[in-house]
Amino acid sequence: MDMTKLAEALGTTPRNAWGVYDDLRRRGAVRSVTVVDPTKVLGACECRASIRLDCRAPELIEAVEESLARDLQIATAVRVTGTWDYLVRAYHSSEAVADAWFRGLLALPGVVDGELKFCRTIFERHTYAAAILAAER
Repeated sequence: MDMTKLAEALGTTPRNAWGVYDDLRRRGAVRSVTVVDPTKVLGACECRASIRLDCRAPELIEAVEESLARDLQIATAVRVTGTWDYLVRAYHSSEAVADAWFRGLLALPGVVDGELKFCRTIFERHTYAAAILAAER
């Protein structure tokens, strides 16, 4: 959040604007979400991996989930229904690095199939600060 711009809008100093913001946040009137550009933090190559597991071995499912949670290149990992069991969004420095990473996913015990797609997110609606007005009616 740019406190200088908020201070200008409120007609006060940045220090006072922080106070107003903190007070509104404590009261539940404002909720903020930190916005990070993953292409700058994690890598310029964005990809989506879909993987299918051998669901007959629950201990392998847990191991795969733990592996996904430890992987710092992964932004999100979602368990889904349908053709695939997991959808994974990750960022890498290049397509070659992403391909090597994906081959590592396919080599995990319990993973039986997968598909890798390269993409570019245009926008995500959940990554902005939101004001909660009249939340309780």
